[in-house]
Amino acid sequence: MKRKLIKDFTSVHTGKKKMYILNELEPSAELTGGNWYTSGELDTEMVESSAQIALCFFNMRQRKGGSVAEVRDFLKAKDVIKCDLTMEEVFQLVETLLYDGQVERVRSENVSPGEATFRVVNRPKVSLDHLSSIPTSICPTAQSSFPPKPSDCPYVDYWLTL
Repeated sequence: MKRKLIKDFTSVHTGKKKMYILNELEPSAELTGGNWYTSGELDTEMVESSAQIALCFFNMRQRKGGSVAEVRDFLKAKDVIKCDLTMEEVFQLVETLLYDGQVERVRSENVSPGEATFRVVNRPKVSLDHLSSIPTSICPTAQSSFPPKPSDCPYVDYWLTL
């Protein structure tokens, strides 16, 4: 290593064990883990921030959605990520959002047939009204006797048998 003939790197498969390669060669992304890995460990901060930026892109284009190439261009334009992500890495990022249920795959006429288009999943906002799950709070006979008593309500027995 003093004459700079070889250099060391950390493989994602071997953990902390160093591997060596000729100095003029670059280790493959399969060994180093690509841009998502730093020194053989998954850079979760970079993955999470990239996913949030990609989700921001999909939120801005709710109806149209976007392709992996458009997400890659958006990530480059934001200049938050220091490295140049490949299309495969951006596809992995979007697939992570897909598996998390945050985006969905759609078809679109404005992209080539082989390129997938994704859009944000629209979830209806559900208000969690805790009283709606308690039978005595919605019992029509509760209006006649206050405070409502489960022992007096004819619907409690039915609710308990469900």
